[in-house]
Amino acid sequence: YDETLNYLNSINKIVNKTDLVELMQITERLNEMERTEVIDFLKQLLWVARDKECPAETLEKVQETINLVSQNVNTRLALEVLFLQCFTHLV
Repeated sequence: YDETLNYLNSINKIVNKTDLVELMQITERLNEMERTEVIDFLKQLLWVARDKECPAETLEKVQETINLVSQNVNTRLALEVLFLQCFTHLV
Protein backbone atom coordinates (compact mmCIF):
# COMPACT_ATOMS: atom_id res chain seq x y z
CA TYR A 1 0.00 0.00 0.00
CA ASP A 2 2.71 2.47 0.97
CA GLU A 3 4.62 1.70 -2.23
CA THR A 4 1.49 2.32 -4.31
CA LEU A 5 0.89 5.60 -2.50
CA ASN A 6 4.46 6.67 -3.25
CA TYR A 7 3.98 5.66 -6.90
CA LEU A 8 0.86 7.79 -7.19
CA ASN A 9 2.49 10.71 -5.40
CA SER A 10 5.45 10.58 -7.77
CA ILE A 11 3.22 10.15 -10.82
CA ASN A 12 1.13 13.17 -9.85
CA LYS A 13 4.29 15.24 -9.45
CA ILE A 14 5.50 14.14 -12.87
CA VAL A 15 2.19 14.76 -14.67
CA ASN A 16 1.80 18.15 -13.00
CA LYS A 17 5.28 19.13 -14.23
CA THR A 18 7.12 19.43 -10.96
CA ASP A 19 10.51 21.12 -10.88
CA LEU A 20 13.57 19.59 -12.47
CA VAL A 21 15.25 18.71 -9.16
CA GLU A 22 12.20 16.71 -8.08
CA LEU A 23 12.10 14.90 -11.44
CA MET A 24 15.75 13.92 -11.11
CA GLN A 25 15.11 12.65 -7.55
CA ILE A 26 12.25 10.52 -8.85
CA THR A 27 14.51 9.27 -11.64
CA GLU A 28 17.16 8.32 -9.10
CA ARG A 29 14.64 6.35 -6.99
CA LEU A 30 13.28 4.58 -10.06
CA ASN A 31 16.78 3.74 -11.26
CA GLU A 32 17.38 1.82 -8.02
CA MET A 33 14.34 -0.37 -8.63
CA GLU A 34 14.08 -3.63 -10.56
CA ARG A 35 13.38 -3.19 -14.27
CA THR A 36 9.95 -4.85 -13.92
CA GLU A 37 9.01 -2.35 -11.18
CA VAL A 38 10.06 0.55 -13.41
CA ILE A 39 7.89 -0.82 -16.21
CA ASP A 40 4.94 -1.13 -13.80
CA PHE A 41 5.53 2.47 -12.69
CA LEU A 42 5.61 3.67 -16.30
CA LYS A 43 2.39 1.78 -17.08
CA GLN A 44 0.72 3.56 -14.17
CA LEU A 45 2.17 6.86 -15.40
CA LEU A 46 0.68 6.16 -18.84
CA TRP A 47 -2.72 5.44 -17.31
CA VAL A 48 -2.70 8.68 -15.28
CA ALA A 49 -1.40 10.70 -18.25
CA ARG A 50 -4.32 9.38 -20.35
CA ASP A 51 -6.75 10.23 -17.56
CA LYS A 52 -5.33 13.77 -17.35
CA GLU A 53 -5.66 14.05 -21.13
CA CYS A 54 -1.97 14.66 -21.76
CA PRO A 55 -1.07 15.20 -25.44
CA ALA A 56 -0.88 12.13 -27.67
CA GLU A 57 2.84 12.77 -28.19
CA THR A 58 3.41 12.45 -24.44
CA LEU A 59 1.48 9.18 -24.30
CA GLU A 60 3.53 7.86 -27.22
CA LYS A 61 6.79 8.84 -25.49
CA VAL A 62 5.75 7.06 -22.29
CA GLN A 63 4.89 3.92 -24.28
CA GLU A 64 8.19 4.19 -26.15
CA THR A 65 10.04 4.41 -22.83
CA ILE A 66 8.22 1.31 -21.57
CA ASN A 67 9.40 -0.51 -24.70
CA LEU A 68 12.97 0.75 -24.30
CA VAL A 69 13.20 -0.27 -20.66
CA SER A 70 11.77 -3.67 -21.61
CA GLN A 71 14.56 -4.01 -24.17
CA ASN A 72 17.28 -3.47 -21.57
CA VAL A 73 18.37 0.06 -22.44
CA ASN A 74 19.88 2.26 -19.75
CA THR A 75 16.89 2.85 -17.48
CA ARG A 76 18.13 6.11 -16.00
CA LEU A 77 18.86 7.62 -19.40
CA ALA A 78 15.49 6.53 -20.82
CA LEU A 79 13.66 8.07 -17.85
CA GLU A 80 15.65 11.32 -17.98
CA VAL A 81 14.90 11.75 -21.68
CA LEU A 82 11.19 11.05 -21.13
CA PHE A 83 10.87 13.44 -18.21
CA LEU A 84 12.84 16.22 -19.88
CA GLN A 85 10.96 15.93 -23.17
CA CYS A 86 7.45 15.58 -21.79
CA PHE A 87 7.16 16.65 -18.19
CA THR A 88 9.22 19.80 -17.65
CA HIS A 89 8.58 23.47 -18.28
CA LEU A 90 11.93 23.73 -20.07
CA VAL A 91 10.73 22.58 -23.48
